[in-house]
Amino acid sequence: MGREFEYDSSGNTTIYFLMSGIVLYLVPATISRLSKKSDSEKDKVEELLCVCKPCRNKRHLVESRKKKEFISWGTIVYITAWVLLLVMAYAVTTFEHEAIWDPFEVLGLDSSATTQEIKKKYRDLSKQLHPDRNLGEETSAMFMRVAKAYEALTDDATRENWEKYGNPDGPQAASFGIALPKWIVDKQNSGLVLGVYVLLLIIVLPVVVASWWYKSMKYVKDEVLVKTVQRLTHYVTKSASIKGLVEAISLAEEFDTLKARTSDGRELPHLLSQLPDLPRAFNKFKAFTKENIKARIILHAHLERLDMSEAMMEDWLECMDKLPVLLKAVVDVVAYQEIREHGFLRVCLHTMNLQQMLVQALPTAHSEPLLQIPHFDDQAVRFCRSKRRKIRTVQQLFALDDDTIRNEVLHSLDETQLEDILAFGRAFPYLQVSHSVRVADKDVGDELTANAVLSVSIQLRRLSLDEWRAVEQTEENESDAEEEQTNMTGKKKTKGGRGKRRRRVVKPVAALQDKEADESAPSDAKTLATTSQDASAKASSSEDNSDADASSGSDVDDDDDEAWEAMQRDLEKGKDKNEDDESTSFPVHCPFYPLEKQEGWWVFLGDEKRNRLLAPIPLIRVTTLKTEKTVTFKMQAPGKGVHHWVLYVVSDSYIGHQVRKEFKLDVQDAAPEDEVSEIEDSEEEEEQSDDESWGDSDSDF
Repeated sequence: MGREFEYDSSGNTTIYFLMSGIVLYLVPATISRLSKKSDSEKDKVEELLCVCKPCRNKRHLVESRKKKEFISWGTIVYITAWVLLLVMAYAVTTFEHEAIWDPFEVLGLDSSATTQEIKKKYRDLSKQLHPDRNLGEETSAMFMRVAKAYEALTDDATRENWEKYGNPDGPQAASFGIALPKWIVDKQNSGLVLGVYVLLLIIVLPVVVASWWYKSMKYVKDEVLVKTVQRLTHYVTKSASIKGLVEAISLAEEFDTLKARTSDGRELPHLLSQLPDLPRAFNKFKAFTKENIKARIILHAHLERLDMSEAMMEDWLECMDKLPVLLKAVVDVVAYQEIREHGFLRVCLHTMNLQQMLVQALPTAHSEPLLQIPHFDDQAVRFCRSKRRKIRTVQQLFALDDDTIRNEVLHSLDETQLEDILAFGRAFPYLQVSHSVRVADKDVGDELTANAVLSVSIQLRRLSLDEWRAVEQTEENESDAEEEQTNMTGKKKTKGGRGKRRRRVVKPVAALQDKEADESAPSDAKTLATTSQDASAKASSSEDNSDADASSGSDVDDDDDEAWEAMQRDLEKGKDKNEDDESTSFPVHCPFYPLEKQEGWWVFLGDEKRNRLLAPIPLIRVTTLKTEKTVTFKMQAPGKGVHHWVLYVVSDSYIGHQVRKEFKLDVQDAAPEDEVSEIEDSEEEEEQSDDESWGDSDSDF
């Protein structure tokens, strides 16, 4: 049986092939466009949206920008694909398909007809369709089909061929259709086809690959220009301040796309006159281009919440669009600078504080976090910070119950303003953090020794306002009970004790301890983390262990360096486990930030005494914390001694919102190499003796 390859002369197979390709694109694209949050989750998020006037103005701005960007190239391609699919589907319905040849159907008989019935039917049709009685091509063709059907049902050999191969003439050549129109292989069109082939493979394809390669060489990951990373690496030093970081970001090459407007000569000096921290003259700016100067002025004007013209607002929106990627690039640069040269912990914290400032559009990272609350101005801040109330943070304000806030603290505001403030308090994130540090190297055992591999696990829990107040009340009751018991026994409080009863109003959320998580955490010998101590206890322990801390700065030998590098490569391969996808958590209240912002948390370890950023590198940013999330990473243990570390969980959105937990590690000296070799030799001898005894037992069998 031969084979025949047939080109698609009718175009039917080509349409089927093209439809398959379009469907492969449309199915995932449609699912992605139709996938939305569940109704319950959407309602929960909508409940947290603030309805104050600045937030309403921001949502209007975001929606108007989305409408302008709705008709994108992706949308055009998507709509075009649907139109082509519908047109092709309609064309398919008009195709004439060759029916399967059935002799019974040709004769108009049932498949159970007898030979007598077949012969009778054939005689009747022969009389009607015989060419001598009826002239015409259709009649003649019909007569031939009837004769062929009669032969297939009456001749044994012909009927056997039909039953086996579906054709009375026996097996036919296999036919394979090629989904290409026949005109492509036509000799008359060979020149045109060859020209298109040369155009695509010799010109278009190399140009596309070259342009892609050129663009990829200009960017590092996260779509940051290589020159920008080089500038950040040069200007972000150990002594960089928050103002210096703003200057470094404004030098990014991404800002070179800002338009030069005729109104800049009038508007930029006007903004500059309202910014006391910037030079009065443009020639005193450290910048590569005029666009860098413009970007720096716009960033400072944003922090001061200054009014801008419509033209300057367009440049402001362009700068804000570039900020998220640039801020993350600064954090990455700081982390990798720590690897090259230790001492970048403070700069890392400054970078995260700057991110909070830019999101909230406030010029300072520490002095007035209350200005993040709707309807709060300088007068309301002074009222809350008075000696009588001593409310300095958002957490201290909302630790009070709603009635106290309404009737005592903010009684001068109207009901609508109070509802906006209470809605902000309900949407504000309250965290509980617990952690554990374990020895991950099974060969070392349970003891924490120098240069061992540690596994750090950090549990984050986001609390609602009511849950957080309940935790606060429970801790206050425990403090009262402990103080009462101390008074009854007549014993004095120790140096590291709780001391006087703390006011619930002034307790920040960073001091929360996840007692339930600490009680449920494993208490085996591998758990090496300790909870934070009070100030007096920390002072005494730091004095006692100063010599031990100094001894931990010894150099690691070459073998340990190789092991550390190997571990870092393994962590680089598996770091995707902690990287979050693009799914969202909860919206951030940031009415002066023109982008939609979701809550995010930087999680890392630091050594404040040495100003060192410890781990993980690159830093982990959690962006999907809705209720609970666990972050895990591995690191190498330090040298011998008592080390005081700090766990940081820093918000990327709210000023002054971070959880800071101190703990210490008591690291022992690693076993000498001679002892290790002796242990390995003894283990090998035991294994050999076991193998010999096992062989003797086999011989007995």
